[in-house]
Amino acid sequence: MTILYSHFGTPDPPLYIGLDIVDQAYNPLLQPATTQLFGFTESTATEVVDPDALALQIYLFLIETLRIEDSINGELFLQRFLDGPQSVWAQLRANIFSVKNLWSVVDIPDEQLQYLKNIVGWTDEFNNITDALSYDELRRLISNSTNIWKTRGTQSSMTSILTLMTGARLRLWDWFDFRWISGETGFGHESDGYDPWLISIDNDRELNIRIMDDGELNRELVVNLLKVMRPSGERIEVTYLHLLDLFTTDEDDEQWDAVDDIAQTGTDVLTIADGTAVMDDTARREEMYANVSGSSLWEEFVFSARIRGDSLFGLIFYRQSINAHYMFRLDTTGATNDFDLVRRLGGIDTILATASPPLGFVVDPLAYYMFRVQVAKEGSTNRIVCFIDGYELINTTNSQFTAGTVGVLHDVGGSVEVDEVEVLGLPADTDFIDINS
Repeated sequence: MTILYSHFGTPDPPLYIGLDIVDQAYNPLLQPATTQLFGFTESTATEVVDPDALALQIYLFLIETLRIEDSINGELFLQRFLDGPQSVWAQLRANIFSVKNLWSVVDIPDEQLQYLKNIVGWTDEFNNITDALSYDELRRLISNSTNIWKTRGTQSSMTSILTLMTGARLRLWDWFDFRWISGETGFGHESDGYDPWLISIDNDRELNIRIMDDGELNRELVVNLLKVMRPSGERIEVTYLHLLDLFTTDEDDEQWDAVDDIAQTGTDVLTIADGTAVMDDTARREEMYANVSGSSLWEEFVFSARIRGDSLFGLIFYRQSINAHYMFRLDTTGATNDFDLVRRLGGIDTILATASPPLGFVVDPLAYYMFRVQVAKEGSTNRIVCFIDGYELINTTNSQFTAGTVGVLHDVGGSVEVDEVEVLGLPADTDFIDINS
């Protein structure tokens, strides 16, 4: 059946031709009595909206006799003439069906992100933060903004958003950590391997963000985000580090190379799992050393590592090779458990200085100790100061090496386990966010 409608005035009595419903130009109509436009079909709530539903051809709205004449004698002039309006309609149709994408942080066009960010709280007063972000960074910020504002001021929110936005390794110390590190909570003889130096840059700060800067860190973004997220009246010290590793991700050895005294390298030397890095082949001397950008040129720094081990173990610094570097090590193979500063040159070890453990200090292979070495230039030589859990043990000079990377070692017969590592360049590089800033 076919029902034929007139385009002008009152509809003509319908003509029934076959089973189709068509307009006067003989275009099929699916629901002529209920739809808003010719050829447009509303979707139900359970249907997926089809972009082709509005793919109307303006040319088909001409009566068939004109289209026939246009194709036979007009060289399709009318059809070509309507290409312009048709392209405009195609763009309008595309815009209509793109509206739903404006709520998707994944699908929204880059140029529309400025409006979406306003909806989740990043309004004009925060343009100093958002204007500096790439489109990808802005998408990440928007996608996490609801949780940011809900948890604003919490430490987990601060560290999570900084990690997300910068990709940098970082940690946060707060007032409770300061008491803990300072020993006010009553540690045993070994203080569990924590050194008050970690917070001594300026001890009247309530929060200390320690973040690794490999030369690519956007420090302005770090400071601005902290200003937004901090609790009211909170003061924050941001400390920029050459190196930071807490070994929180299993098998993440991106910042390290490892080697033993038979020059074998690979995962059999270093194992990172369960929050620690371990080297435990007792038949060999093993080293792990930092391979981050610029580490071979480090000259003045503070290097600290929280470690435990047995036999002979400790830190290496100004490392040139497995046979050329300094060591600050604990030797438990003798009767006195001495701490030694050693120069290794050509594979030969020379002890430069030796110190006994601090009074009351008990060496325990199950206890962690914070080994710390501070190296600074003093004329043409190096001033080397060595600490254990905050106690100064060795203070001397040597000019054998002038720069190099850092690491951890153990000798034959022993093993070593590393819990955390930091390298802070000297002079200390910090930003301070005051109460009213």
